[in-house]
Amino acid sequence: MNGMCVTTMRTELWLSNLSSGAKVYCNILNFLIQVLGTISS
Repeated sequence: MNGMCVTTMRTELWLSNLSSGAKVYCNILNFLIQVLGTISS
């Protein structure tokens, strides 16, 4: 039972890390698109 709790906690931690990583990636992508748009215009 304890092992299951630990696994669940680790999975949630991994998912939260993944989602925050995705947010960072999207922010960088949006920034690059804005920069490219500024340069090309």
